[in-house]
Amino acid sequence: MRMNERIKRALSVLLCLYMVVQYLPMSAFVMNVSAACTTCSYSNGICTVCSSNEPAVINSDSYYEIDNAGKLLWFATQVKAGKVTWNAKVTADITIPSGTTWIPIGYNTSKIFNATFDGGNYTIDLGTQTVPGNYYGLVANMKSATVKNVRVKGTFTAKTTSASATT
Repeated sequence: MRMNERIKRALSVLLCLYMVVQYLPMSAFVMNVSAACTTCSYSNGICTVCSSNEPAVINSDSYYEIDNAGKLLWFATQVKAGKVTWNAKVTADITIPSGTTWIPIGYNTSKIFNATFDGGNYTIDLGTQTVPGNYYGLVANMKSATVKNVRVKGTFTAKTTSASATT
């Protein structure tokens, strides 16, 4: 009999928790990635406090305007996350800071870039990068996409792995 009372109490507590959680706003369960940074201070689009990338802003033509390294890094991350049909327009020359890893747009082979990237006749300097595998440059994979009016500078070295074998 005593075991039944414990089970009833446990079920009562669980039911109460369920009822409370049901009425909480979803924002109560979302974790802010840059919670330590209350006010980002950007240099070249990269926060000097938390290292987050400045988000690009969409214009009236449905293009994300990119005018610094942080916004370009942010855009590439969005495409990698599945936003493969987002259009971009570069509005200034861009240099990726030394020591910053550049992951090409469309690097994820299951998330292939399928939109327009208009470089606006500006230059994007990707710096010196060591890349894992065969994907390097501004755009790694694209399908039915347009990349136009852009000059790209950079030096890419393929990362090799050494292996040893004994016979």
